[in-house]
Order: sequence, then structure tokens, then C-alpha cells
Amino acid sequence: MAIADQNMDSNCKPRVPADGPVEERTRATANVLGNKLFSLSRNILPSFVSSIGSPTRSPPPLHATSYLDGLRGITCIILISFHFFAHGYARIYHGYKTGKPADETFFQLPVLRLLISGPAALRVYFVVSGFAISYRPIQRMRAGETIRLCDSLCSSALRRGFRLFIPLLLQTMLASWFAYNGLVGMSFPPQPTDSSAMAFIEHWWVSISTLFMRSGSDSTKGIGYSLQIWTIPIEFRNSIAVYLAILAFAKTRECYRLPLKALLVIWLLYRANPFLALFQGGSLLAELHHLRGERKEHLTYLETTTTPASEYMKAFARVVKQLPPWLPTAAWMWFALFCAFALSRPCNPEETPGYQWLATRFEYAVLNEELTYLIAALGLVFCIDNCEDLQAPFNSALAQYLGKICYSLFLLHWLLIQTVFHPFERRLMKARPDISRGMHHVFGGILLIPLLIWAADLFWRLVDRRAVAFSKWLLTATQESPEPSARAGSEKFVLD
Repeated sequence: MAIADQNMDSNCKPRVPADGPVEERTRATANVLGNKLFSLSRNILPSFVSSIGSPTRSPPPLHATSYLDGLRGITCIILISFHFFAHGYARIYHGYKTGKPADETFFQLPVLRLLISGPAALRVYFVVSGFAISYRPIQRMRAGETIRLCDSLCSSALRRGFRLFIPLLLQTMLASWFAYNGLVGMSFPPQPTDSSAMAFIEHWWVSISTLFMRSGSDSTKGIGYSLQIWTIPIEFRNSIAVYLAILAFAKTRECYRLPLKALLVIWLLYRANPFLALFQGGSLLAELHHLRGERKEHLTYLETTTTPASEYMKAFARVVKQLPPWLPTAAWMWFALFCAFALSRPCNPEETPGYQWLATRFEYAVLNEELTYLIAALGLVFCIDNCEDLQAPFNSALAQYLGKICYSLFLLHWLLIQTVFHPFERRLMKARPDISRGMHHVFGGILLIPLLIWAADLFWRLVDRRAVAFSKWLLTATQESPEPSARAGSEKFVLD
């Protein structure tokens, strides 16, 4: 052991002898460089590859709402597919059997349309976001832990912006650098006046200067060279609105709180704010999730207790227990299938067989489309939340991994489509004009998918996770000390 220690430095790395034969020093230096290169090569590989052989390689334990992470990852993949196939396939917006037979594709069929339906996936994603950010605060609210609820809301509201915008700002800088070097076929005036770093920063800031203050019709327009990131400011504003609603209803009795939240969702949709309605609807589903858990515990208690209780409730508990296990599962699956059908709504439902009944004629145009999306997205997430069999695909290892890197996938996919797929498609069309556009996407997908997974995994480890860690550190570093201040005795705060 002593001999081994003599050949190692304080960091347990091979010691390069200062004196001695040239061959020994060369061999030791080569070993050090080889170890560093091996470590670097493992770090730049995707995490699921670099962790092979690691003693810590084991999937993290699943919790009650792990399926939300998987569902978020799947909806992100659908959004990417929408942006990938929408280029050159305008027919996917329309319903089946509403155009020329030669232009029809099976992706236009009901339910199958969901595989590439970006608008539907975005609505489901917003519902999941509202559910996820409300889960813990509502849990503490229902437990009567007012102080912990306030702490949770303060922490979430402060960290949310840093968690969302730090990766976003770095991605926009990367996209701008690609554009300045001619790798993105887009232009955004004014162009940089020169090639200096200051001109780069100035033009980058001009392109995203409206990022934090967009509203109204401008909120759904592309930002700079990243057309897909218009959803991030909406995500941030709606998250803060959800926290505010939770705080507003924290002291309201349950019999009033649930109807008031439902009315809030309807009012927001009526006021042409469908995205916030989806977030608040997800928050409502989170409360129904906790309510259902409490009711299950109460029914289990009624089955075993000998204390006096309502005979109606005891009879109801016995009926629920005697139901065949397949019956609730079948009911939830049928309801989920109906919601998937409604989410598959094309842009021309009045002409599409099977969708004419969804062609509403409200006075407010936003209700004609968004009402269907709202009901169907909330219904689909509600069905998945109530049925373990529907949760199983989203609890799989693949779905959970996609859920971890989904934000990085979302930020990077448009940039890679612009810089990898579109140039590849143009070169392929020039070299092989006889190949169909469908084969262009097949070959482009073979090239794009591995590159996107690798880039998103790397961005997730280097940027996204560190942004989360930074926001937690910032909260700890800036939060108020629990000790009373010198002015505590002279100040009086009353919470009514």
C-alpha cells in the first residue's frame, strides 16, 4: 500500500516523476492524458450511456405523480414532431377526407393526429404544468400548514423565473451565434453593424428585448431566431398567477373553493385567456387529486371502524369495494379515448366527418376552438390521474428520461431543425430529386433524432440542472434569517 501511495498524488492520480528515465515520464504523462480524455468522453456522452457500469445506475423511485414528468416528456416529443413535419405538410392541419385523395395521410385520422398535433400537445403541457406547480402548495394548504404554504409559494415564485429564463437566455445567445455565422436561414433586423462582441450582444438583446413584456396578440409570435420560445413568458406569467390564486383561496372552505376555481377557469376562457385557463384548470385537477386521496382514506376507515358513522357512507364504501377492478379502468379508458378524439380536432371541423358537432358558433371566436381544447385537455389529464393503467406508459424509463430533458429538447429542437434538417433536405433534393418528401423526413429524422437527444442531454446537465441548483442557492442565500431582527419589537404585522 505504501508503494502504491508513493506513485499517487494528493488527488489519487498517477504522479508524473520529475526525474528519471524519459520513457517513465512519457508513460506517466500518457496515462494522465488518457484518463482525462476518457473522463471527458464519458461526460460528453448522453447520461444513459455514460452511466453504464456505474454502481449508482438505478432508476429513481416513482412517486404518486411521476407520470406527470413522463406525460410532459411525451407532449414535448409531439411538439417537436409537429415542427418537424409541418414543413412541407400543410395538409396535416386539415381533417381527413376534406381534400385531394392523393394528398391524404394517415396522420389526419382521429387520435392518430395527436402524434403530430402541436396545438393539442401544448394545451396538455400547460395543464400538466399547472398541476405540477400546484401539487405541493395545495397539499400543504389542505393540511392546514399555513406557514409552510407561504414558504412554499415564496420559494416557488422566486425560483420560477431563474429556472425558466437562465437556460432560455443561453439558448437564444447560441441561436444568435448560429445565425450570425450563416447557419440559420433567418434574418432579424437590425443586423449587427460589425463582428465585435459588443455588436453581437447588442443585436442579441434587441432580438429578445420584448421577452419579458409580451402580451396580447404579440404573445404568440416568435422571438428572435427561436420561434418556439414564445411559450416561455406565458409559462412564467401563468405560473405566478397560479401561485396567486392558491394564496387567494388558501383560507376558503372547500365547498366554496372548488366551485370558485371552476368559475375562474370559465371566466378566463370567456375573457380570451385560454392558456391561463389551462393552468388554473391544472391547479384544480391537483386539488381534486388530493381530495380523492382523502376520500379513499376515509372510505377505508369506514370499512373497519366500529364507531358510529353515516349508514349511507358505509353502504357507499361497501359498494365501491364490491365493484370489479376492471370496471373503473374501462370507464376511464373510454373517457380518455373520447378526450383524445376531441383533442384531434382539425382546423376545419365543419368539413371533417365525425367532427361537425365540434364546429361551434360562439360569438367570441376564441371559444370556437379553445373550449374544445380546454375540456379535452383537462379531461385527458384527469383520466390519466385516476387510472393506474393509463399512467403505466408515462412511468416507463423512456418517458421518465424524456421528462427530465424535455425543457432542453424544447429549447434546442427548432435550432437543430434549422441548422441540420433543412440544409440536409435541400442537399438531398438537389442530389436526388426523385425521392419523395416523405423519405426526406425519414432520412432527416435518422440524422436529427440522435443529434437532438445528445445535445438536449448535454444542455440539461450543463445548463438546465445548474439553473435549478442556482435558483435554490439564490433562495438560500437571500432568504430572511429566522432570528428576530432588531426592529421586530417595534413592528406588528396582522394577517387577517
